[in-house]
Amino acid sequence: MRRQISKNVGLVATVALVLVSGVALANPEAGGDYSQTTTPVPITSASPTAPTILRSVTLKCPAAGLLFGNADAGFRLAPSDPSLGPAALRYGISRTTAFDSSNYHEVYTTYDTIVPAGIQRFDTCTAGQTVTYRFLSYLAFNVATSSSWAYQPRLSVIFLRDRD
Repeated sequence: MRRQISKNVGLVATVALVLVSGVALANPEAGGDYSQTTTPVPITSASPTAPTILRSVTLKCPAAGLLFGNADAGFRLAPSDPSLGPAALRYGISRTTAFDSSNYHEVYTTYDTIVPAGIQRFDTCTAGQTVTYRFLSYLAFNVATSSSWAYQPRLSVIFLRDRD
């Protein structure tokens, strides 16, 4: 019995050679990185200048382009004193270690609960620029610190090349 070799073997070999040769790196179209954990992360900070860092991702832009950050978690919180009203926790994506007041959301609750939540951030970057995104959170007000957790926090950052 004779084996037949596809006529496309040459094409596949050529594509593989191009990818391995670095041509793909010279023409980056997309890329990214992520950070996630299944371990609950305690949220202990009540300060926007030094929030709890839930996840962190550093990415080097291979060319000028766009960065898309996406983060989500299940936030558990409860009021420390129900007579004061709801508990509030703030979370966001920042490019520094401080909380970014232009890119955040809040979670409110009047009872002990887990709230699924997510947020996105969009930025530009230049060729060779290194950018660190951080998924941050802090206890805004009336939160019982013993019950403040982020369950399965995830942060992903995707790079897309600019099409000028």
